[in-house]
Amino acid sequence: MINTTVVPCSEWTAPPPGLFKLNTDVAIRKGALMIGLCAAIRDEKGKVVIALSKPLPGNFNDEIEELLALREGLLRAKIHKLHI
Repeated sequence: MINTTVVPCSEWTAPPPGLFKLNTDVAIRKGALMIGLCAAIRDEKGKVVIALSKPLPGNFNDEIEELLALREGLLRAKIHKLHI
């Protein structure tokens, strides 16, 4: 059985014109030695310009998992020369 928790999300706020916003998340399956990193980069209109998901072997604490997702998103933004 998979235990899922949904965290209520406040309204999304657009970035200033010319900038992009990075949102990240992590999927964790208890007992598995794998996590899933997710990131979406949106423009000021809310259009997704980059989306990624990446499986990663390991079992980390919550803070490290969130930082790994953030790192992946920032690396992708850097590759595409997007200002976050």
